[in-house]
Amino acid sequence: MGTATVNDVRASGGKLSASDALLWAISGDPILRTTVVAVALFDRSPGFEVLQDRVAVMLETHPRFRARIHSARFGIGSTSWTDYPRFDLDRHLSRAALPAGGDSWRHLLDRAQVWGSTELDPELPLWEAIALEGLADGRGALLVKVNHTLVDGVGGLAMVSRLFDAAPSARSAPSEATTAPPARSVASTLGAVGRAAVEGVWHAASQPLDVLARISGSARTAGRLVAPSPTPLSPVMRDRGIEHSYAVLDPPLPGLRRAGKAGGGTVNDAFVAGGLDGLRRYHEVHEADVDHLRILMPISVRRAADPIGTNRFVPARFVLPLGTGDPVELVAAVHRRTAEWKDDPGLHLSDVLAAALVRLPGGAATALFGGMLKGTDFVATNIPGPAGRSTVDGARLERLYAFAPPSGAAVNLALVTVGGHGCVGVTMDAAAVEDPEVLVECLAAGYDAVCGGSRSRPAA
Repeated sequence: MGTATVNDVRASGGKLSASDALLWAISGDPILRTTVVAVALFDRSPGFEVLQDRVAVMLETHPRFRARIHSARFGIGSTSWTDYPRFDLDRHLSRAALPAGGDSWRHLLDRAQVWGSTELDPELPLWEAIALEGLADGRGALLVKVNHTLVDGVGGLAMVSRLFDAAPSARSAPSEATTAPPARSVASTLGAVGRAAVEGVWHAASQPLDVLARISGSARTAGRLVAPSPTPLSPVMRDRGIEHSYAVLDPPLPGLRRAGKAGGGTVNDAFVAGGLDGLRRYHEVHEADVDHLRILMPISVRRAADPIGTNRFVPARFVLPLGTGDPVELVAAVHRRTAEWKDDPGLHLSDVLAAALVRLPGGAATALFGGMLKGTDFVATNIPGPAGRSTVDGARLERLYAFAPPSGAAVNLALVTVGGHGCVGVTMDAAAVEDPEVLVECLAAGYDAVCGGSRSRPAA
């Protein structure tokens, strides 16, 4: 494509949203780093020049991926996006070959996990990508590393889909359990409060119990969102560090659907239940007496009008039972707990809470948010991917794995659905999980049980 320097950087300035600014602030704590790594596996390597051209076109519509963050100093001013005039695509998108011989898939994961443990340069735009060749059977891969401040999972998948040869005919719908009612921005929420002060006078007088219930519900939600939980419930996975281990699982999507339906829930409920059953097995291996674990589940509050390059989710935390080995009962229990959050009318307060947290002086926001997150045992996130056939330069996308940050937890399980397949990226805190192979075997057995005996280990 000639020079890879993009010179016509359009204005990408402006303040970070409250949620994005909070994610940027907490990334100063190494344990709370917000680096996300994605691995896309193709049946062959796409042409690198084609990738360059398509990424360049994508950046034209998403200028923040050509910008860097300017942080407020000494509490003066706001954290904002600033143009990076010397943006060079070659610095962010490169190509490499895996070493010959051995297990190429393990080589790829090893490279990804080392890469993911290295922070992005804060003086540059916060993303990198590597096109990798040399996998078994002529396959190719694209590794992408991005700071979570730039985009959430749903927005990131929407951006990646623009690299495809043609948009798939259908998209997976977001899981019912991970999608909340539309959230309001800080401005619209405060504006609504002002309007309600006038419009609600008569309603408050005529229906006082209803008004009090709404106020009380929002306050309870706010309390649950920020309540500290400094100690994990697991007696085994307690330590926290900055190095991670990666693994993948492929629970069959039809099996997750059947399990969700059998338990009166959703695919997401079955996905979480499989993880819980695997963690139960892991604790049994360690002869650890525990019957509940604390989960963090990002609930999407994204609306169709929200820009792709931003974060629109609420980090809901709740305690779930590990169960007794009955998959149907476990799926039903997960469904009951997640439904309480999904239907919570107070989720629209998330932006207001984020705005308040990010205005705290010094490292107070990081300390408070860290107190909320570091007592979490595991994270489960479900990201809908392309449902139909997807290709880049004719190379077919076979699998797509996301390795999301543990965010203070011991384990992060991220499900991406691609072309009828379930792809689970497992990110393990190396300090919390000293025997990752054992945990992965337990998780595979948990998903096998929930999916009715189907093999969940990846074909790769």
